[in-house]
Amino acid sequence: MARIKLAYPEKTVFTCEKRVDPADVSPAKHLRFDRMVSYLLEVLDDYFETLGIIRIPDQPRGFIVADLAVTFKDEAPIHEELAIETGIGDVYTKGIEFYFRIRIARNGKPVSVAKIGVVFFDYTRRKAIPVPSPFRACLRSLDQAR
Repeated sequence: MARIKLAYPEKTVFTCEKRVDPADVSPAKHLRFDRMVSYLLEVLDDYFETLGIIRIPDQPRGFIVADLAVTFKDEAPIHEELAIETGIGDVYTKGIEFYFRIRIARNGKPVSVAKIGVVFFDYTRRKAIPVPSPFRACLRSLDQAR
């Protein structure tokens, strides 16, 4: 079977940890793939919050997930603490690619690499909008650090 390959970017912009909850595991006692996607969206929200962007229901602006890819390297067992790193890939006028590297926190064992492409969106006007200024400022500071 041909597998997709995702290359995590050089720079990590955000790191957090999440514990594999018993409610999130398969009968084989490891993290379900659909819950991995939910974890990634939670991490993205946590990162946005550090930039001062808080997603509130019924807010007129937000983002749409345009694409998603997840590669699995190994299992994430029940109760295991996961270290999740976030990096920024390509940046477009109205969207950004976010990459995630997931490892077992206690030993660094790779679990997954993922990419979520988002398009920023005005729900009132039903149109894509430019990347918000907090992200543009973050991207400028990343460019200066390189």
